[in-house]
Amino acid sequence: MKLVELRVKNFGPYRQEQQIRFPQDESRNVLLIWGPNMWGKTSLLNSMRWVLYGKALDRHGKQIPRLDLVNRECRENGEWNIRGLLEFYADQDHFEVIREISRGNLVAKPKQDSDFKSEFMMRKNGEVQRGDIAEREIGDILPEDISRFFLFDAESLQAYETLVSKTQGQEDKIKDS
Repeated sequence: MKLVELRVKNFGPYRQEQQIRFPQDESRNVLLIWGPNMWGKTSLLNSMRWVLYGKALDRHGKQIPRLDLVNRECRENGEWNIRGLLEFYADQDHFEVIREISRGNLVAKPKQDSDFKSEFMMRKNGEVQRGDIAEREIGDILPEDISRFFLFDAESLQAYETLVSKTQGQEDKIKDS
């Protein structure tokens, strides 16, 4: 999987549309994002996870409610929409995955996940894919269960230490995997 571009709108700390074009150097296949604490690195990873799987996770691995994904300033102004687009290549195929949430039709002020409507779309080589096929294809490219190893957040390092701790009995599961 080679990332090309990420666009997010009103997601977490990112107000309005923000765009990141990823380096396309064929000889380098690892991308590190570094910066001071509280500057949006975890939110950046979460925005990619959200676009791909429809969920973002807090530092303890729990799903963040949709309401909390909406940029705080936007919520205060009554703007409830989030949009994300992730463009990437996998093998020879070009993908664009788009996910949006917005306030439900009969909802004045969202209070829970069900107060939002959600839209999901994927293009593969320019052709729109049916939703179930798109989700399966994403799962084939980057299964959600192992995505934490590719969308790695160093702030979650304690969870990895616990995962590989011999006292936890997980080492055989990891080796077998």
